[in-house]
Amino acid sequence: MSKRRPQLNQLIAVELQQRVTSGYYEPGDQVPSMPQLAEEFGTSEAPVRQALERLKGQGLLIGQQGRGTFVRKLPALRQHGTDRYRRRVWLHAGKAILEGEADAQAHQVRQEVRELAEVEATERVAERLKLEPGTPVWVRRRRTLIDDVPNQLADSYYPLHVVNAVPQLREEHTGPGGGFARLYEAGFEPTHGLEEFVVRLNPTEDQIVLLDLPDMMPVIDWTRTVYDQEDRPIEVLVGAKHPLLTSIVNTFTFED
Repeated sequence: MSKRRPQLNQLIAVELQQRVTSGYYEPGDQVPSMPQLAEEFGTSEAPVRQALERLKGQGLLIGQQGRGTFVRKLPALRQHGTDRYRRRVWLHAGKAILEGEADAQAHQVRQEVRELAEVEATERVAERLKLEPGTPVWVRRRRTLIDDVPNQLADSYYPLHVVNAVPQLREEHTGPGGGFARLYEAGFEPTHGLEEFVVRLNPTEDQIVLLDLPDMMPVIDWTRTVYDQEDRPIEVLVGAKHPLLTSIVNTFTFED
């Protein structure tokens, strides 16, 4: 049995969506008019209108009466790869990492704790924590919203001996500076780490719902492993970021 071919309006919607997600159309840009798009795609205005309405429904585009259609300005948060983890933010200023970034960029950040529980470590988590798969670990599942728009999911996993020494990690609110500050105070000083980012074309159902992802939208899969002063893994974070609400910036130097 042959697969049904996508309708023209769906193909146009996919192309326009890719232009938005790739940055070809930037936030605030005006999208070409329906006659212009119809000419570009070699069709009538009806499929173009349907495609535009679909993207408006997804929240990617917004229509302005008498002006046209524009790429919606979403509250994208710039995340500076090295600076965001400096002690001056979470230890000296007493702000959680995302809170410090949001304040610096005039955004409001809100975090929802979804689950606090003891679970079995998956292979992905166990490998990074240097444990056997199935070993009990503690998880803190959170969802973060920037200006009330879902921005990321973050599930932090800790070895039980760490959580036993840092009981605040079992609580909904860990206090000023967040979990890193509590780890530092308990003698598990976060000194270095590794972050991995992968674009996933097929988000999970939970990611689609919790991040309010539009149809056909990929997700940024995020894994972070944090080590202490003795090179012991003390936290593994498995999460997902909304691709339109995240801008990851890294600085670097040229050294031998």
